[in-house]
Amino acid sequence: MCKKIKLHVLIISFCVALFLSFSLLLGFNYVKGLEVKPSKCYITIKVESNDSLWSIAKENMNTKYYKINTYIKEVKQINNLYTDKILEGDYIIIPIIN
Repeated sequence: MCKKIKLHVLIISFCVALFLSFSLLLGFNYVKGLEVKPSKCYITIKVESNDSLWSIAKENMNTKYYKINTYIKEVKQINNLYTDKILEGDYIIIPIIN
């Protein structure tokens, strides 16, 4: 009789431990899904004298989400630029991360 009780206690303890483990795993994934994700928007800027894609990137990019070469590549893609050359008076679209 005592062995049966010990076995039942062991099985119940195992089930509770298993349930708690899965609850923690699911809970962490749920909280992870609630993280605030940055939003991306686009603005149009006028190219000023002595501006370059590099200077515009350094001034406007969010270094937490971009490397400068990646940002410049995206700006070129958005604006259908095949070279790094931009001219004073041009208007270009740039991404902004909030």
